[in-house]
Amino acid sequence: MLDNETIRTLITAISAVLTTGTVAYFGYLTTTRKTKIEKLQKELSNVYKQYSYLYKVENKLLTLLEENQIGAKKTLKINTRKEVLGDTDEKITLTEESIKKRLFQLEI
Repeated sequence: MLDNETIRTLITAISAVLTTGTVAYFGYLTTTRKTKIEKLQKELSNVYKQYSYLYKVENKLLTLLEENQIGAKKTLKINTRKEVLGDTDEKITLTEESIKKRLFQLEI
């Protein structure tokens, strides 16, 4: 039969082990989630950069078309986007300015 002091010592030891295990587990979860979030932020940042480059390409092509008197830049842009999007309800909502703002927010 165990005396009261031994039982208290065992309970204290078990509590310490459980507490340490719990803290380690939540520390692991926090680190894992932080790593995933950082990875997703990097990927999102890369997507925004790609959008930014596409806007520059679009602008360059529209300038070339306008210089060759194919049409006005704005009209070409609107018509081309309508053709690309077709009959969908989708619209291109990201602007170059909003991309810059979001990239800045991701880098903070």
